[in-house]
Amino acid sequence: MKNKLNALFSVLTLFALTKPSLIIAENIKVGALICLSGACADTGNNSLRGIQLAIDQIKEKHGDTVELVVENSDELNGAAPVSAYLSLRRKLDNAFIIGPSWSVGGMAIAPIAAKDPKVLLMSPSLGVREFKEFGENIFCTWPHDDVGTKELARRAFSKGQKHFAVIAHIAPWDLAQAKAFKEKIIELGGTVDPDIEYQPKELDLKTYVLKIVKSKADAVYLSNYAQLGLFAKELNKYGFKGAKYASYMEKIQIDQAKGNLEGVEFNMQPEGSEEFLNAYFKKFKVRPGTAADTSYDSLNLIYNSIKETKSEDPAVISKYLVNIKNYQGASGEITFDEKGGITRPPAFFFLKGEKYQRVQ
Repeated sequence: MKNKLNALFSVLTLFALTKPSLIIAENIKVGALICLSGACADTGNNSLRGIQLAIDQIKEKHGDTVELVVENSDELNGAAPVSAYLSLRRKLDNAFIIGPSWSVGGMAIAPIAAKDPKVLLMSPSLGVREFKEFGENIFCTWPHDDVGTKELARRAFSKGQKHFAVIAHIAPWDLAQAKAFKEKIIELGGTVDPDIEYQPKELDLKTYVLKIVKSKADAVYLSNYAQLGLFAKELNKYGFKGAKYASYMEKIQIDQAKGNLEGVEFNMQPEGSEEFLNAYFKKFKVRPGTAADTSYDSLNLIYNSIKETKSEDPAVISKYLVNIKNYQGASGEITFDEKGGITRPPAFFFLKGEKYQRVQ
């Protein structure tokens, strides 16, 4: 009898020790701090669909439930991103957060999140290097954009264009790309004039357009993402004859331009894996847009890390993630550097009508 009781006690002890990891595996709560309104809404809605696809597949394959708590971060609306972050943080104990969508919100939120040991922040679409450098708990599944921007500048210069105009919004991502483009052009022996920076909410673009037209620049680099299409339209209206370059383009820019972005060359990440594309299209009946695949990867990385470590402590997960090498995600291979960022070769495209054509 005593031996039976000891055996039963051992079983109960083992169950008690293993039960927490089973609870972790079965029910995980993740936050999404993404832009669902305004100029960045395309990126945010792409993210939301990518996350939801990952959650559905986890439920189907593993039987585990991932509860998603969503906050809208309208990134061009003053203090809205920080307010959205604080609201989401109050709803989560161990805060695994996918987002923010753009650098305006990310650069405001990162220093706050970096000081909170109960937070892990992973952006699927923020390509500013400095974002990841605020803390060990901050990651990004979107590659460093300045890598592609410098290569775009080199490509432009190799075509015989030597005199460039550059226009940028006074916003972290836009300024970072403008800086990378200018530095590369000057390094190669070219010139940049005019070099214009202006606030994203300015609506009267004529002064800047005329300055570029009068410069007779061989080409212009457009780093005013939220108004890229509008600005291209105005350049053509006032007779700019040079080539146009940009970093990244989404449907909102194409719609704004009303045909005036024809032939623009730009760098961006290629589409996700064929398996991901097919699954996404089957579920949503549209092709995935920017950040859908990286958001899908972000959710899966967080989920897999929790399963592997059997921990819901963001500090534990952060230490685990930074050591991940050669993870084969929907967006490509992911190896985090010591700052929580990734580097990946860019792809180059030009716009023909409303379609992307990849440069071979």
